[in-house]
Amino acid sequence: MTGTYGILSTSANRMQLKKKSQMEKRAQRWAARLMESVRQVLACYPEADSDTVRHTLILLEQPPLELEKEFDPWPLPHSAKMNSAFCGPC
Repeated sequence: MTGTYGILSTSANRMQLKKKSQMEKRAQRWAARLMESVRQVLACYPEADSDTVRHTLILLEQPPLELEKEFDPWPLPHSAKMNSAFCGPC
């Protein structure tokens, strides 16, 4: 809602700030999970490039372009996808 001068009302502004804060927290948790997965892969493959590993893990979270909405080739929960993407027994 906007007031007379186009400024958000106090409650709407608080809601926007809360939503932004929640999104930031979710992004921080995702980044922490991603970096933990990178560390796990590098522990198994120390010669791997960390940037390449990070980018690969990010891409593995996305559905393949040619299969985008047909099916999920990974029937595992999201957290299991990241943790088991590359690293088996070291």
